[in-house]
Amino acid sequence: MNFDDVLFALIVCGIGLAGACFRSEYLLLRDLRAAERRRQRAMRKLQLERLSKTDLRPLWRATTQTAVMNPAQLVIDDVARPEDA
Repeated sequence: MNFDDVLFALIVCGIGLAGACFRSEYLLLRDLRAAERRRQRAMRKLQLERLSKTDLRPLWRATTQTAVMNPAQLVIDDVARPEDA
């Protein structure tokens, strides 16, 4: 076995180790993304349950009536108070 064979074996081993490292990182990131999706799905489910228990109709009626009754009042109130700025 000469020096060229040893260098070739080292190069092949280095490529193999790099491939194994990339594979392990890919699997780790894939698992992390899957865990993040599971957390988001659980949070979305909790939020939907919370919103389904809350009756949003009175809130919707109050905001639409205010905007329809006097839409310019919202802008005038913001501009009319320079001491708050």
